[in-house]
Amino acid sequence: MENVEKKLREEAKRLLSEKKVDVVVGYEAGTLPLTATPCFITTPEETERLVWNPFCVLNLGKFVHDLLNQHHEAQKRVKPEARRKKVVGVVTRGCTSRSLVIQLQEKQYEREEVVILGVPCGGY
Repeated sequence: MENVEKKLREEAKRLLSEKKVDVVVGYEAGTLPLTATPCFITTPEETERLVWNPFCVLNLGKFVHDLLNQHHEAQKRVKPEARRKKVVGVVTRGCTSRSLVIQLQEKQYEREEVVILGVPCGGY
């Protein structure tokens, strides 16, 4: 798990440093013991908050959908020449990636707007 966590932090830091994503949606240690909470990482320095453990069970696909919908709505109020795409990185297990694929098939957002950081999952 620590190796996965280390690689996850490195990749998130690289994506944010190279400005390939605007935000990474992942997990951080929860305020209660034995919990993990969704977090939104926007700077390379914040990537140290990312964790990967058996308590990372929430489907983060919902947060990706909400972030991109909110951005699309905000862009409607911007002049067309000033509009820009938001790119969201998301930590995903196999089951979460399936929900992202469904959202993409339903054209809820474009594939270029999502960077998937896949992590292994042995099931619950």
